[in-house]
Amino acid sequence: MKTKLTALLLVVVLAMSVTACREGGEPTEPSEANYIVYPTNARIFRDAQELTEMPYGIIITGKVTGISFQVIDRQSGNPPEERALENYRQFYGGDVKPEYVFTLATIYNIDAVTLYKGKTAPTQIRVSGGIRDVLVKEQLAILQEYGLEHIGIEEHSEIQIGETYLFVLRESFLNGGLPYPAHPWQAVYNLRNPFEKSTSDGFALEENPPEYYYSRSHADNGTPLISAYDIISTFGNDKWDAFWSDWKKDNVDWESRIDKAAVDEVLRRG
Repeated sequence: MKTKLTALLLVVVLAMSVTACREGGEPTEPSEANYIVYPTNARIFRDAQELTEMPYGIIITGKVTGISFQVIDRQSGNPPEERALENYRQFYGGDVKPEYVFTLATIYNIDAVTLYKGKTAPTQIRVSGGIRDVLVKEQLAILQEYGLEHIGIEEHSEIQIGETYLFVLRESFLNGGLPYPAHPWQAVYNLRNPFEKSTSDGFALEENPPEYYYSRSHADNGTPLISAYDIISTFGNDKWDAFWSDWKKDNVDWESRIDKAAVDEVLRRG
């Protein structure tokens, strides 16, 4: 355990020394937030099939209805126990700083629509890190309770209140742990366009219009491309047909913002 924490401390120190920067928060408090961007090292999924076959996975569609924040213990993944920092200092030495032990997580409230995989649909999910320039006062308030000075950020697909997404989650086996996205960029799909592809590295596909990629499984550089359509379709044509019928009722203007010819080509290929 001591070796594991030592390695973690090195990662945190490196992230703080290289990427820490003071940035603007909300307009009324432009200099109060101190952000650190932490590197992510996540397994890349080759295609939708691999995502859906992931062990201990939960796949749902749901609308985001709220956001809150929580400080968690880096070792356990749970809210810190009483005197957690003191206990770590007794074991590892008095120079252990709070940011080496605790980190911020964002909790999203989810109003589930359809459960495609898993025993039950979660009502909350947890994403590592805070959010840049969103609810900054709330994030700072909870950080201060634990002596933390920085809002840690782990880059991932954008999640916004009021939007509906397809979530590919992993179960948490920690005591009271919430499910979390299986990958920073391959696990959250905004359903405003179920045919839009997500990359495995978060970079936008800018060299061509989005519809160019609807029927493609990889970008020109070999990066896997996956859409909500790809994932839902792996559960059978009946699941896709049900989703597509309901989605069109909820998005009557879809042909004005999504290339219908490109969609028809995807559906023709099946």
